[in-house]
Amino acid sequence: MNEDAVSSGWLESPKGERVPLSGRCVLGRSPACQVVLNHAEVSRQHALVQGQDEKEFWLIDWGSANGTYLNGRRVSQPCRLSNGDRIGIAGFTFTFHGPTARESLAPEYFAADTT
Repeated sequence: MNEDAVSSGWLESPKGERVPLSGRCVLGRSPACQVVLNHAEVSRQHALVQGQDEKEFWLIDWGSANGTYLNGRRVSQPCRLSNGDRIGIAGFTFTFHGPTARESLAPEYFAADTT
């Protein structure tokens, strides 16, 4: 995969700040992450948004204790993102903007929501 080609998506914070997605974007507490979330409930490397090609992006939780949420449901395995999807991590929310249209996902793609 040519990571330079994967640039047709971005994450947007509630304040309107944009993070362009180019290949892979790690969200977490570590200063080495592309999106740093400074909160005790966030793992050092909490989640990943991975570009598959120019038109496909996936959300992956990296085994975080407090979970990663896609449109209010806890993610238990990689999920393909659609334009307008909302990603939640420990009170932080980002809206995914991209060119894809996610196909309907079966319920087994999500763990039981315990919140």
